[in-house]
Amino acid sequence: MGLNQLYDVIWRAVRSENYFKNIVDYILSSGIGRDKVLNLTGQWSSFSEKPIYLRFSILVKLICLVIVENMKLVEELNEFDSALKLLEKLREDLIMEVNEYKVRNSLINETLNIIEGVIDKLKMLRKAKSTF
Repeated sequence: MGLNQLYDVIWRAVRSENYFKNIVDYILSSGIGRDKVLNLTGQWSSFSEKPIYLRFSILVKLICLVIVENMKLVEELNEFDSALKLLEKLREDLIMEVNEYKVRNSLINETLNIIEGVIDKLKMLRKAKSTF
């Protein structure tokens, strides 16, 4: 799946609770720890009632979790640039959503910090790989 396709899937899931549940089920079936996924999604019992920026935030956290859990694969496939582009685009969109709704809360700040941490980790691994 290309970067643009994945990006489209994420935004479809923001707007559809069923699509969101399908993504969570897929992530769970991929072997990522159930507790880790449910820790991010369990608090969202009524996903469709949440504002878009919060739905988007939880999906971004899930994407970060998938990237972190599959960091070795990202490294083996040398997909640092694709992962970085996706995360940077998601960060921009989250900031735009927050600005549009004029909100700031701890969940959004946490998500932005998670994105920054994953971006830093990817850049560090990419740099380490390029020196070898």
